[in-house]
Amino acid sequence: MLLSKGGCQPCLSGPFQRCSSWHVATFPYAKKPISWSPKRLRPLANGFLDDDIKAHSPLNPSKDLINPDFAPTPASARTWSATDMATFWITLVISIPTYMLAASLMDLGMVCVCVCVCVLLGNSITLLPMQLNGHPGVKFGVPFPVLSRSSFGIVGANVPSITRALVACGWFGIQTWVGGNCIYQILALLDSAGWAVKTAGGFGPMLSAPSLFSPGMPKAGQFWGVFWPAVTAQVSFWGTLCLNIPDFTRYAYNQRAQWLGQAIGLPLTMVLFTFLGVAVTSASAVIYGAPITDPVQLLGKMEGTLPICLSLFGLTAATLTTNVAANIVAPANAFINVSPKNITFQAGALLTASLGAVIQPWKLVSSTSSFISTWLCGYSVFLGPVIGIILSDYYIVRKRELDLDSLYQQGELSAYWYKGGWNPAALAALAAGVLPCLPGLLQQTNTLTGLPPFWGALYSCAWFIGVTVSSLVYVMLMAAPGKQKSSSQASAY
Repeated sequence: MLLSKGGCQPCLSGPFQRCSSWHVATFPYAKKPISWSPKRLRPLANGFLDDDIKAHSPLNPSKDLINPDFAPTPASARTWSATDMATFWITLVISIPTYMLAASLMDLGMVCVCVCVCVLLGNSITLLPMQLNGHPGVKFGVPFPVLSRSSFGIVGANVPSITRALVACGWFGIQTWVGGNCIYQILALLDSAGWAVKTAGGFGPMLSAPSLFSPGMPKAGQFWGVFWPAVTAQVSFWGTLCLNIPDFTRYAYNQRAQWLGQAIGLPLTMVLFTFLGVAVTSASAVIYGAPITDPVQLLGKMEGTLPICLSLFGLTAATLTTNVAANIVAPANAFINVSPKNITFQAGALLTASLGAVIQPWKLVSSTSSFISTWLCGYSVFLGPVIGIILSDYYIVRKRELDLDSLYQQGELSAYWYKGGWNPAALAALAAGVLPCLPGLLQQTNTLTGLPPFWGALYSCAWFIGVTVSSLVYVMLMAAPGKQKSSSQASAY
């Protein structure tokens, strides 16, 4: 918080006294804000879970920037506890793509233990930015498109919002395509797991199968070249929700509810559900001589009408829960952000469904390479830089403080108007984060050929490179003299 010269007004301390809340104060004649912290690298998490909810109705909002769906959620309207957040994640994890992702890793040659380690590592990494980005949703009660106005600008916020929306449309298409083919549901999975263990002769033959990366095997010496892209794919899998998690945490009672709920609901549930998928896929390799990653084919080889009917019945609920929460809320809000005055949530949802079909999702899941290397790693090239900018803006530039009124105002009244509603620093940082991995993406899609292996190596770590590069560039550009004014104004709230 940037305070008026002469001391810390909230704590009523004088200009030469230390404030009890470690606020940033200024001396009467100081040129730059001075932190009272004795250590320059004091953890940013100081008071992280204790921040008060500051959601309120914005003053003098522009009618073009607000509607009932986009208004801040006040503390009195919060209904989500830690249990609700954990249940939310468990519901999302129990989905067809989770099974497909585990099966795809098996198809790449990994054994059960490696798959589970990869899933645990990737989702543990994902959890951190998920919780960090959930903080402003709780504190200010705003959805993701509104939050992104602070970093990208009032108009520029459409860039990250639409980017996230297009990825969600792709996922919506995948979920609907798979659901339309009736290939999976949790009841069928449990039944299939029991069938697999029995038919394969127990867990021993299933889980003791040799790795294809072992000496003398077809992929000997190639493990790390597969493992890191697989970790990137795991991070990318829920990297979409990393961006728009404020859409849901805005309904949490407090920071502890969203922090604990997500910690309980995401990593461990992913590992447990992955193990079931791995068990069934491993069994298919033992029983049929090759892993069957497509549950439709596996279901067709099973006997008994009852399990199949149960899977068809339960699939409807599994598809709806994941699609509504993960793949409709984000794009619908993004389309609302384009014109809150004219677009409703219902209209945004219908547009999402239409684009989901136009994207031709069946091509995205046609093979393991398409699903992991092209789809998951591909969109991480763009989403990684976005989350890097959002988090660095909120935690480093803004110090967890936003001018809520300015998020809903246009023109010079808004601290986030920048240049015509666009923040050049955010756009430059986004470009800097995307460019290093773009050649690898073009090569993966066969748009470019003959590139050195270096570009493929960068592409395999696209999310991590995008987050790092965009964060560094954004912070440096926002530290430039011309950016200090708007940053200070926003922090003064």
